[in-house]
Amino acid sequence: MCIRDRAGVDQVIETKSLPVSVHLSGMVSDDTNPDFPTVKTEWSFSNNQITVMFADSGQLQTTAELFGLGKHTFRLTADDGQYTFSDELTVEIKRAPMERTFITAGSEWRYLDNGSNQGTKWRARLFDDTKWKAGPAQLGYGDNGEKTELSFGGNSSNKHVTSYFRHAFEVTTPTGVISLEAALVRDDGAAAYLNGKEILRSNMPQGNIRYDTLASLTVGGEEESAFQPFTVDPILLVEGKNVIAVEVHQTSRTSSDISFDFELRGKGSDENQPPKVLPFNDLTLAWPSPIKLEVQVSDDALPSTPGQLAMRWKFKSGPGTVTLIDDRLGVTAPMHIGHSRRHRGATTASFSEPGTYVLIFVADDGKAQSMRELVIHAEGNSFAAWQHAHFSLAELGQAIVSGPDADPDNDGMSNQDEYIAGTDPKDAKSRLEIQMIQVDAAGEQLSVYFHSAPKRSYRLLQSPNVLGPWQTAGELNSPPKGGPVKLVVPLGEIQFFRLEIPGD
Repeated sequence: MCIRDRAGVDQVIETKSLPVSVHLSGMVSDDTNPDFPTVKTEWSFSNNQITVMFADSGQLQTTAELFGLGKHTFRLTADDGQYTFSDELTVEIKRAPMERTFITAGSEWRYLDNGSNQGTKWRARLFDDTKWKAGPAQLGYGDNGEKTELSFGGNSSNKHVTSYFRHAFEVTTPTGVISLEAALVRDDGAAAYLNGKEILRSNMPQGNIRYDTLASLTVGGEEESAFQPFTVDPILLVEGKNVIAVEVHQTSRTSSDISFDFELRGKGSDENQPPKVLPFNDLTLAWPSPIKLEVQVSDDALPSTPGQLAMRWKFKSGPGTVTLIDDRLGVTAPMHIGHSRRHRGATTASFSEPGTYVLIFVADDGKAQSMRELVIHAEGNSFAAWQHAHFSLAELGQAIVSGPDADPDNDGMSNQDEYIAGTDPKDAKSRLEIQMIQVDAAGEQLSVYFHSAPKRSYRLLQSPNVLGPWQTAGELNSPPKGGPVKLVVPLGEIQFFRLEIPGD
């Protein structure tokens, strides 16, 4: 006698409301023993705290109405009177993301079309645009399909390069927005900002965008009215008023048309979402100076248990060690910041030696976490780094010894001069100076000798008068490890020489 049953494939169902109808499709095989000809099947549900209603639990093919989110287990049992077998099916019910349109195509926009230089302040969320004009999209001119016609100025051969647009919208719970999708109509190029932060750039050059920056390419045909899709990081949303600011640029001052429209859609959820960490920009510091690290995290305060937000830094890579000081508490915090429900964090980081470091910031709500990497370049070519390399800790505390104007070896070169020259501030013989001038056998050339420091450029100046004017006689870069070098110059009747290291 043998009997086998199969409950079916596990399911994941997204829903906007409860109950959810679950389709159950089981299979049973039997050896048809004539002594036990009848096989009974029964569906059952494992969680007594969740309501479930079967259409017919005794049928292999049936439906069940399920009144609860989460993972649930259904069991199919087959019994032929002699043997009983069972198999389980897992069904996960998830709440479907809620869709919301924040800005629809054809919405009304505040706009400025006078060709003025607005700098960057107009991009900010709280910028006062009440004196700007207002009109529905599409906005533009030259395509005959605009709902709002823009001005290009009084000269068709010298039209305005840039037009500005702003639209405000409300967000009640920004932490519940899990994704944002934008779509842009632009002719020719555009850049868009959410609450002052750039979120997209289309058909525009890299670098800073000015009011007179031209778009990269001329747009024509269907591309003039096509919506270009973009993904936007919802971390930039704030509770209450939010503002999309867009600048549209022409490819030339004689361009025949301009077009603009924009839409913004989001998906949200009332389930627990991972904390959102505002992206970092790479940081650079002059080692060994410390640097302040600031973070901004938004969280939905879920789950209710424990319902706490923990934030911490983790070391990933770097040539040395990192020490973090928590500014708020004023105590040493070895790579860790952890304060419940704190959405902003600040700490000061110091590095044991120069180089490039990578830190990871982790935000954890007790159930889900998010991570962002931060790259820090600790540059060791600063005067402070040079001081640490040449003076003891005790000497570093004495400005008369290690300060920029001090001259501890009494060679006439200050520490600042020694730093620029790459010489030893404690060795009077180590200095920037011409050591020897030699005339060749033919009496036509001079060889000027001096000692070079690594990674330095030198310039030899000459003049027939000690008071100048001085002209460049020759230039050279030092060998990788420095050392003795020479510059060969033509011999003159009377020559005075100066050796210098050019500034940046």
